[in-house]
Amino acid sequence: FLFGLVAIEMELPVEARRSLDKALALDPNNPDYNYAIGALLLSASNSTESIPYFTKYVAVRPADGRGHFALGAAYFDTMDYDRCRTQMLGIAKDPKTEAGAAYFLGRVARMEEKYDEAGSYLDKAIKLAPSFAEAHTELARVYTARNEPAPARAAADRAVALDPTSFQANSALLAVL
Repeated sequence: FLFGLVAIEMELPVEARRSLDKALALDPNNPDYNYAIGALLLSASNSTESIPYFTKYVAVRPADGRGHFALGAAYFDTMDYDRCRTQMLGIAKDPKTEAGAAYFLGRVARMEEKYDEAGSYLDKAIKLAPSFAEAHTELARVYTARNEPAPARAAADRAVALDPTSFQANSALLAVL
């Protein structure tokens, strides 16, 4: 398990996966092992595959918001917006996860074309984490969808200022130019 964590830090995903698989073979219900492999899979865009691991983690540690957050992010990535929303609403008042939950709830609302709701959640995410460029990017997309070019441009400009190399932020800016 520890070698798997070191391999993750060293950006060696194949070695990390092998080590974590061995750890899980020894103790398949260990919540830490399940969370680690779930996180590895989620970061490698294997969201569908990560869900069972996060589900095991949440079952053993239901009070830990980070498990619900990771599970919700995996659900979002697989476009299961109802389950994402459920996970994020459950942790929306926890100070450790509140900003991230508001961000994902805003993204879900935007995907469902509920732009006022999306704007409210994204404003909250920005208030809680003002330097998170992706929240500004999502807010720019909401304004664009509502045909409000001036605030869309301001939000996209802010996102690019915070993270000049962000593909998403630059894409949002190009959309409003």
